[in-house]
Amino acid sequence: MTSTFLIYGANGFVGEAAARTAVESGLRPVLAGRDGAKIEKLAAELGLECRVFDLGDPHKVENGLKDMTVLLHCAGPYLYTSKPMVDACLQTGTHYLDLTGEIPVYEAIAARDAEAKGRGVMLLPGTGFDVVPTDCLALHLKQRLPTATHLALAFQSEGPAGLPPGTQRTAIETMRFGDQVRRDGALAAPEQPVQTRLVDFGKGPVQTTRMTWGDVFTAYYSTGIPNIEVYIVLVDSARKQMALLAQMRPFLKWAPLRNLLKRGVQPGPSVEHFRRRLGRGGRPPGTQGCCPPARSGSRGDLDGAGSPGVGAESALGKRSGGVPDAGQGLRGRFCAGMQGSDERGYRIKGKPCMGKLIYLITTSLDGFVADDKGNFDWAAPSEEVHAFVNDMVRNTGTFLFGRGMYETMKVWDVIPTEGTNEYMDGPSEEMNDFARIWRAAKKIVYSSALSEVTTANTTIERVFHPETVRKLMAESDKDFGIGGPYLAAGAIKAGIVDEYHQIIVPQMIGSGNTWLPRNVQCKLELVDVRKFENGFVHLQYRKI
Repeated sequence: MTSTFLIYGANGFVGEAAARTAVESGLRPVLAGRDGAKIEKLAAELGLECRVFDLGDPHKVENGLKDMTVLLHCAGPYLYTSKPMVDACLQTGTHYLDLTGEIPVYEAIAARDAEAKGRGVMLLPGTGFDVVPTDCLALHLKQRLPTATHLALAFQSEGPAGLPPGTQRTAIETMRFGDQVRRDGALAAPEQPVQTRLVDFGKGPVQTTRMTWGDVFTAYYSTGIPNIEVYIVLVDSARKQMALLAQMRPFLKWAPLRNLLKRGVQPGPSVEHFRRRLGRGGRPPGTQGCCPPARSGSRGDLDGAGSPGVGAESALGKRSGGVPDAGQGLRGRFCAGMQGSDERGYRIKGKPCMGKLIYLITTSLDGFVADDKGNFDWAAPSEEVHAFVNDMVRNTGTFLFGRGMYETMKVWDVIPTEGTNEYMDGPSEEMNDFARIWRAAKKIVYSSALSEVTTANTTIERVFHPETVRKLMAESDKDFGIGGPYLAAGAIKAGIVDEYHQIIVPQMIGSGNTWLPRNVQCKLELVDVRKFENGFVHLQYRKI
């Protein structure tokens, strides 16, 4: 069977790694590049078809791609090589992948979005270590903290592999553009030329240095977070070298100087060298991959600024192995997730992520969830508030209810996700969205009298046991939501509620059912304040 998957730049360090990994994964790519001797030698070794063409001739590039469905472009610097390849892909209808981390390349490709859609071609840059695992981690944090306004990503490389020669040359080429961060949704020069911070990757705090990384561009589109910085762990010599290059930046606009520096890049060891050193698995002996921690908190916790707002912080430990960049992406040798924590918030190495117990409720200004007659029609949310609540509960895997709250909420099992029925005339998209979230989640109803339930994914428990709930949370990476003040009171008194989300309606009703139990003491930290157009206010507190 003729392959329709082509790897260009297979004679380079990363391209060769991608080719070998593809073959090990059962793929039969066509190898291509401009160095005929090297391409033909590798193709013969792996038993693959090969093609030789230079990117300087558009017609030859198009001929090289005309019968290909997917291209993995591994030849940098992409600052110079991406445009001719993207041009050819748009002409031939070939889907485009590359391993770039260069922000100017991301910007240039993003600008061709409409053109690519019109031709039915996918243009997907940054499919290697930059930016797949960090982008996944950023989105994970955003889902855990939907109102985040600041994102700080950090990663650490361990193992024998350093930067491939091509990546080193790319770094020299892009230094002239200066450092970039994202501020209020726009790319900008950082306030401080050099910035460091301590980050704990699971073995204690280490110093990281801010650098320009692809996530500064891409994470904004993945998460919508408007303020983004990226940090990396550098050895002292590398940090000093970066400082020296920063001082040389005005002169790096001069091409002869960049060419001189690139001549100093030493050829890296072969892929096979690393495979022999690391063993068949591609990891340093004794390691089992990595599981990076992810943290969320107030902006003051993250960057020392005392202004209100919510931030997200992440730390990604990369195990550099025999297959850098492309191999990391193809093999999935990264883990974008969270480490567990004990009651004090200290991470426990090797423990999986633990779900949180969240108490989310709407109250009057004077703290009641319903009046003396049980009415709560005054608490009807606007579409804006409803959409916000949906985002808050989207990661909820299990809802816990008493009988009364369950009887109120079970209508969501029959509300249509589209169209109309006897329950309502044309539900809004926000209602549709919540109905989908409700149906996908598990429900546990605590009742001594209820004999059966009519909703899917629902079980009945006769007694609320806090320790049982704590055990369920420890075994889940999804959050738990507890509904209704009576059931929540038991969880609050037992000290197992992690977060309190109070949506306050600008109305006083005088008396009724209060949202918090009496005679309970608990120290909380204010994490978020949000005001809505209808006057509702959301307060988020986290147990300290």
